[in-house]
This record gives sequence, structure tokens and C-alpha cells, in this order.
Amino acid sequence: DPAEEHSFLQVSDTEIGAEGAGPWLEHVKRIIKEEKPAFLIHTGDICYPDGLKRHIKDMNEETMGCPVKYVIGNHDYVDGEYGEALFEQIYGPTWYSFDVGSIHYAVTPIGIGDYKSAYHIADSLQWLKNDLSMIGKDKKVIIFNHAYCTDENGYVMELTKEKLDLKEYGLLAWIFGHEHQNFLNDNNGIYNISTARPDCGGIDQAASGTRVVRIDKNNQLTTEMRYFDFDQPVVTPDAKWITWLGGRGLYSDPILLNGDILVGTCDDDFPKRSAVYRVDGETGDVRWSCPTKNSVKNQIAIYNNNKVLAQDCEGNVYCLNAEDGRPIWTKTLALGSPNDSDSNVLADGNTLYAGTGGYVYALDMENGNQKWAYAPLTGYTIPARMRVCKDTLIVSSNWDMLYGLDKNT
Repeated sequence: DPAEEHSFLQVSDTEIGAEGAGPWLEHVKRIIKEEKPAFLIHTGDICYPDGLKRHIKDMNEETMGCPVKYVIGNHDYVDGEYGEALFEQIYGPTWYSFDVGSIHYAVTPIGIGDYKSAYHIADSLQWLKNDLSMIGKDKKVIIFNHAYCTDENGYVMELTKEKLDLKEYGLLAWIFGHEHQNFLNDNNGIYNISTARPDCGGIDQAASGTRVVRIDKNNQLTTEMRYFDFDQPVVTPDAKWITWLGGRGLYSDPILLNGDILVGTCDDDFPKRSAVYRVDGETGDVRWSCPTKNSVKNQIAIYNNNKVLAQDCEGNVYCLNAEDGRPIWTKTLALGSPNDSDSNVLADGNTLYAGTGGYVYALDMENGNQKWAYAPLTGYTIPARMRVCKDTLIVSSNWDMLYGLDKNT
């Protein structure tokens, strides 16, 4: 029943100018013809006056073949009577809601941008509370915003004199852009979902694309990234073997251990297929795999040839037995907001360094106990790897920050 089972597409941060959208738009149109989604939504940063005026001409219901929704981004608050005036003139209100099947969708504004808003964030949250109070108990809720939820683990929003606990209204997902990264995590049945640009990928070098989100008749959510211009010829000259690991490698370079290959994989979709693998170097057979809660985007490490160390992008650190892949210990690191890491793990003596561009941790290699933590640094996660130079741990942070920390303290 299409009224119950349905899908929608998400694009974000297209940031076009007066020249209009590029060839990525044709890619989205092809997906719409195949998928027949209930709607297409743009989660903000259209952007600036020229982009705001042009985007609606290129991407609307008539040109795309399905309903098109827009969310205001921080670069969509422009000079005028007030920051969102031009957006409202072209695209309509910055907060609104609609239903598809048993899902109640609510669009909310980021509230801050390049020019001052006429509204306070509490205004839109009060509207949201009033809106959610009128939906049926059988409904699930998906919220669209340009940015991540300010309480991305608890989903409790601060109003002027009260709080709004989104969990009490059946929140299923908070879907956003802004970070220019493909990220999805399952937070006890509530999903934080971010999608990078459709044309030039992400800050984490994630492949550019459009996200398909599907809702089944039981309100179970799955997603699939449809990557743009990704059909490249596969060249395997004189390959002795080829092994498909389910996910894909991003910055996790293969490591050799006694003739075998160790590697971590990532997955932009849900359900996740990310894992750490040990592959037989002679045959390509998988000797063992250890599933990870989320993507292992960056470099893993080996300690004493008997421990394999990895970190997924939620800050879960894994110490695995190199022989069979069984966990020796695991630890979850607090990464701040947004809760996302593109960083590597770095083994130095009996210390493992992990974390992200803003929160750095030194862990005991034997048991995962914290030796020290330094937080918060300024900025966000970045794929540049942590390095040790003598007694200095060098950490990169987005944007344009480089820190040198005493590796012992």
C-alpha cells in the first residue's frame, strides 16, 4: 500500500549560483523515475540570493516529477528586511509539516545564519510542540533541519519556559545536512541522518550522491546512497583474487600481518555492513570479520602483532584479538557535537590515541582505560591523521587548525 510504504529522496548543501544546478540534477531525476518517491527534500544551503532565486526554477515539482520540499540553511538567511525574508518569498514558510502514510514529517529552521532571523529558535520549537501535540498516537515523526539536533542523543529541546522531549512523540529520525558528510547512526531506534553534497562529495571525501530513505509498512527505516557519476571502469590487471567485503574502504589502508591483510570498512547506508576484516593474503578468503556499530573511515592499527585496534565514526573503539577477531575490550568515547569522527587510531608504545578533531583521548592499550583526555579543541573532525613526533601528538581539526599536544599528559 503506497499510503503506508513509501520513500523519499534527500539532497543537501547544493550551494548553486545564478548559473543554476549542474549535471547532478539529471542524476536525481533518474533516481526519481526509478524510485517513484513520495517527495524530494533539500535540507538547506541553497544558497545566497542568486542561488535562492535560481534553485526553484531548476528543482520543482514540474521539473523533477515529484513534490519538492525545501529547508532553510544558514547560508539562506540573506540581506533584506530580515534574514529569511527572501526564502519565505520564494519557498514559503520556514517551518511546516505534512503526512505521508503513518509518518508525520516536520520541517524546522536552523534559526541562525549569515543574517539575523526575525524569529527566535524558541518560536519554531513552540510551533513544533503544538504541531506534534495534534498528531495521532499511531504516527511516527521525522524531523528535517539543516543542522543536527542540539541534543543528538536525548532529543530534548529547550523552550523558553519548558522542554520538548521529542521521544514522547514517536521520533523516528532527525535528518539534516550542513556537515557536508554522509553520516547515519542508530541511537536506540532513533536515527541521526546526514547527507553530503550531491555534486562534489563531503568534507570527509565521502562520495557525492543522493540519499534514498525508505519506510516500510511497520515504520522500519532503511537508506541507500545513490552515488553521482560513480560508474567508473574497474581495472584489475593480473589480479590473483578479488574479495567483496560488503562495505567499502575510505581511508583505512590495508595492513599486512603475517601474510594476511587487515582493513576496516565503512557504509553510508542502513542497515550497516561496516566491519574490521582479516583476509588471507594468498587466497582472498575472509579469515574473520568483526562487525562495527558504524563506519571505520580511517586507519586501523596493530599492537604487538596480536591486537587489532580500530575506531568507528561514532567514537566506538575496538581492541580485537588478531587471531580470531574476538573483542578484547571496547570503549565508547564522547566526541561532542556533532557526534562524528573521521579520525584514525594511532598506536604508540602502550598507548592508543583516538577521538576526533575536537576531542582527543589517550587509552591504555591493554584494557582501554583512559590515561588522559583533552577537550574541547576548536573545530570539527577531519580525515587528516593524528601523528606522533617525538613527545608531541599532532592533531588536525576542521577548519584550518593544527594542535601539538604533550603525548604523555
